[in-house]
Amino acid sequence: MKTGIKKKTIVTALIAFVLAALAGAAVWVNGNGTFAAKDSIELVGHRGYSSAYPENTMPAFEGAFDSGFSGVEIDIWESDNGDLMINHDSTTDRMSGVSEEIWHVNESNRDKYKIPYGDTEVNIPTLDEVLKFSQETGTTIYLHIKTSKDGYELSDAGVKNIINKIKEYEVEDRVIVFSTKAGVVRPFCNKGVRVGRISSLTDRDEVDEIIDWLQDHNCDTFIVTKMAFIRQKSFSRSIVKYCHKRDIQIGTYSTKTVDDLRFLMKIGADFAMSNFDLLTPYRDGVAASAPNITVQNNKNAGIKIQWNYVYSSDSCVFNVYRSEKGEDTGYGKIGTAKVYEDNKGVFVDKDVESGKSYWYRVSASAEGEESGYSQVVEMLRLDQPKTSAKKKGSKSVQITWNRVSGAEGYSVWRKTGKGSWKRIIRIKDPEASSYTDADLKKGKKYSYRIRAWNGDITSGASSKKCCPAH
Repeated sequence: MKTGIKKKTIVTALIAFVLAALAGAAVWVNGNGTFAAKDSIELVGHRGYSSAYPENTMPAFEGAFDSGFSGVEIDIWESDNGDLMINHDSTTDRMSGVSEEIWHVNESNRDKYKIPYGDTEVNIPTLDEVLKFSQETGTTIYLHIKTSKDGYELSDAGVKNIINKIKEYEVEDRVIVFSTKAGVVRPFCNKGVRVGRISSLTDRDEVDEIIDWLQDHNCDTFIVTKMAFIRQKSFSRSIVKYCHKRDIQIGTYSTKTVDDLRFLMKIGADFAMSNFDLLTPYRDGVAASAPNITVQNNKNAGIKIQWNYVYSSDSCVFNVYRSEKGEDTGYGKIGTAKVYEDNKGVFVDKDVESGKSYWYRVSASAEGEESGYSQVVEMLRLDQPKTSAKKKGSKSVQITWNRVSGAEGYSVWRKTGKGSWKRIIRIKDPEASSYTDADLKKGKKYSYRIRAWNGDITSGASSKKCCPAH
C-alpha cells in the first residue's frame, strides 16, 4: 500500500466538494439506509485506472485513488479451491502471457501468472486485498460477478464467502455486487450487502422492469452500459428521476469524455465509470490535457507509439515530437495524429535507423489550445531480420538471417501446421546468423520467423518462411 493515504483522502474529498459546487448535483438518500447521501458525482475507475496501469491490479486501484477517483470497478472469479480472484477474462493469457483458466488460479499458485508492470511484475489480486484497500482509503468497490460459457458459475459457498468478507472488512456501505443477470445477484439480495444490475437494453419499458426488480429486491444500483443509451430522449433526466424515486442510484459503465461527465452531472446521475482521469481536465477547465503514452514498440514499418487521452472534442489533433539527443533536449515535431478509437491515438515513425535510440513525447491540440506534453519514452530501433529457410537432411531445417544493427541476439519462432507461434530458442549472440532445427517429425509442415532483441526490446517479426512437409 502506498504511503500518504490520509493526505490523499483529504485531497479526494476536496475534489468531490469542487465537483459538487460546480455541478449542483442532486442530494439524495437511500430509504433503506444502506449508503450515505451523495453531494457529487462519483468517478469510478473501470477495472481501476486502466488507461494508465495494468487493469484489475493493485497499482490500477491505488493509481485511481491517487488521481482522485472515488471508486473502482473490479471483476471477480471463484477459484476451484474457493479463493476469490480479480481478473476480467476467463483466462490469464491476455494479461500475463501465460494461459490458464482463471478458476484454476488461486492465492497459492498466482506467482505463475504475474502481470507485467513497468520494470517489474504484479500478482492477480485477491478479494481480500481489494477490500482491505477499500477499508483503508474509503474507495467504493463495484464488484462485477463474472460468468462464463465454459460451465463456470459462482457456487453457493462463493456467494457466502463474498458476503462474509464484505462484512468482515466492514465495507458494507461501499461495496456494490452487480451483474447483468438477475439470477447471479439474487442470492446476494437482502443479505446486508449492496446489490445492483447492469443493462445494455435500449427499450425503456424493459429497462424500467429491471429498475422495478431492483426496488422489489431492496437493491440500490442501476448501471447503464453506454453513454449513447442514457443520452437518448427516452432516458436522460427521466430515467434518473425514475431511479431516484425508488432509492436507486444510477450511472454509466463507459464514460470517455469530459463532455460525457458534464452531461451526467447535468442530469443528476450518481456515478460515471471510466478508464480515464476525467477529473483533471474538468477541474482545470482545459480543452486539451496531456496524453499518456502507453505503448512503444518496433513494428516492421518503424517505431509505433500509442497513447490514451481524455478529450472534450472529436476535433482533437495530437502533435508528435522526437529527439535523437536525449530525454531533455533536441525535440522537433515529426507529425500529427488523430483520435482513432476508444480515446487512443497512434503514430508510426518510419524515419528511423536500426541500432539508434529515439525519445518521444506527445501533446494535444483542441479548440485552439495545446496541452502540456506527455511523459517522455525512449525506444531503441531494431529492424526485423530478413530470413530464409531450407531443408537440411531428412529431419532438419536451417534458418538463416541477416545481422541486425543494435541486436544483442535473436529469437527463433516456429509454427507447426496451422498451430500457434512458439519461441523455440533465444540466441544470446549478436553475431549469430543461422540456426538448425533438428529432429522434426515426418509428415509435419513447419514455418519460421526471427526477431532481433536487445534486453526487453524486440524487433518486428521477419516474414514467415515455410518448409515442405518432412
